[in-house]
Amino acid sequence: MKLQDQEDPIDNYKKSFLSAPSSAEMEGHKIDDALQIQRLCGWEKAFALLKQFEKREGHCDVPQSHTEDGVELGKWVGDQRRLKKEVELDPGRQERLEEINFAWD
Repeated sequence: MKLQDQEDPIDNYKKSFLSAPSSAEMEGHKIDDALQIQRLCGWEKAFALLKQFEKREGHCDVPQSHTEDGVELGKWVGDQRRLKKEVELDPGRQERLEEINFAWD
């Protein structure tokens, strides 16, 4: 599946957020929703920075200490590898990483 064919996870989340039955029901989840959006946007930003790194460097083997645009990209890459090893990485995210030739070891 090509990236342009995939649904945007941020748009999907916003749609589900906006289709909530009532604002009273949403009030109890406001903090959780904000954190979820922040996490989702954080992953998307790091992924975009990884794609930028790969385009510039020709690989996705980011040094552990590397920071790019204020994001600890090397740490983030290590986290993705750890999540996959622990079978906790979202399959859609794994597929997107594999599409840019992400090295798992």
